[in-house]
Amino acid sequence: MLKKVGPAHRPATCDEVSDITKGAKFSLTYFGAREGEVFANFEKVANGEYSEKLTFITNDDAACATSFGAAFPGITLARHFDEPILQASEHSVDGLNAWIGASMIPTIQEFSEDSIEGIFGERKQAIFLFRNKANSGEFENVFSQAATAMKGQIVFVTSDVEEGIQGRLGEFVGVTSDMLPTIRVLDPADGMKKFSYDGKLAELTVEKIQAFVNDFKAGNLAPFLKSEPIPETQEGPVHVLVGKSFQKDVIESDDDVLVKFYAPWCGHCKSLAPAWEEVAAELKDVAGLKIAKFDATMNEANGVEIQGYPTLKFYKKGKKSAPVAFEGGRTKDEIIAWLKENSAAYKAHLGVTHDEL
Repeated sequence: MLKKVGPAHRPATCDEVSDITKGAKFSLTYFGAREGEVFANFEKVANGEYSEKLTFITNDDAACATSFGAAFPGITLARHFDEPILQASEHSVDGLNAWIGASMIPTIQEFSEDSIEGIFGERKQAIFLFRNKANSGEFENVFSQAATAMKGQIVFVTSDVEEGIQGRLGEFVGVTSDMLPTIRVLDPADGMKKFSYDGKLAELTVEKIQAFVNDFKAGNLAPFLKSEPIPETQEGPVHVLVGKSFQKDVIESDDDVLVKFYAPWCGHCKSLAPAWEEVAAELKDVAGLKIAKFDATMNEANGVEIQGYPTLKFYKKGKKSAPVAFEGGRTKDEIIAWLKENSAAYKAHLGVTHDEL
């Protein structure tokens, strides 16, 4: 976005106000004399957090204000969804900023590229109805009714999971087409935690959605964690971890566990993979030590936050709540050398081997 230059707002005739409100994505208009508290607060808002996101204009024609349904002095926000012209009921700076933020979001929106900044960039809690657009039902009408009844409490969004940005959202949230329809709450302000509505959508009501959101806001819900199926067998030397097995195979395990958190598309992860396999093969007979991998695009584990790929963490036996970040070299020999210094299980193995020599 180009930074705005020049005055934060500009005067406009009534015809210009009409043209601007039709053309700009969002515009805020002050109607009244350019003096007094309301105008001063309008100027502060125009120079504040929304300065780059709205067009700010002023008009001193009382008749023009009347034609827009505005008080004089008064402030209106123009947008291109729901009710197109809104009038501010409070004129304090904090009140205006809060009102603008809430008013820039539709009562209910279909997820798109334009939604990303408004939800994730602004870190707004959102409730998503994932459904197949070609096969919706009464639950979608109920969801829409709840969006109107609960406006301002949480952002209401609908999405498919098949294509484009909606497909990527479905992958991120862990919702596939065979799960539709389903409801999730996402909280970008708390590590992008996800919460699943467990009720039957055929029995969905506005009251049940309200109760679900209330439970979420009260902290009464456990986060939903993505997981692939637990492997029936472990085929190779590298132990495959998934979301559902992480607690048992890592946190509650009696083994030292070195975990590679990776993404299948990550180039550095692909480069590391041969060395990781070689390490696991060479150390497969070390009792109490696992070399593991975890596809962090398809799985999640409680308490694990990955900022980049690959991320390597070492979980020591008896200290599972405080993994050690692996920051050594990433060749086979360098990884094994690091484990000689940090893994009690490997040290014990080497001690036994030494005694037998």
